Amino acid sequence: MGTTNVFAQLEATRLGAGVGVLPAFLAERARLRRPLPDEVDIRLPITLAGRREAVIHTAVRDALHHEVAHRADELLPGGSVRTSGPNDRLP
Repeated sequence: MGTTNVFAQLEATRLGAGVGVLPAFLAERARLRRPLPDEVDIRLPITLAGRREAVIHTAVRDALHHEVAHRADELLPGGSVRTSGPNDRLP
């Protein structure tokens, strides 16, 4: 089985279909455990997608950076979240 839908992956893993690569906060909420926490640590960037008019405003971007950093303990085991700087610009 294969899917790009994280919620389908979560449900399949929860039901015992195999090992899943899931966001830490989803796996923790589903009470799944990390089988190899010291050997496997996959971290992927979070990408913001939205209308250009909404995301190019510095205040919106700064608020999102702040929220991700504020929720570090919730998003990643160990609470280490690196966000881009508030001066990052879109092309």
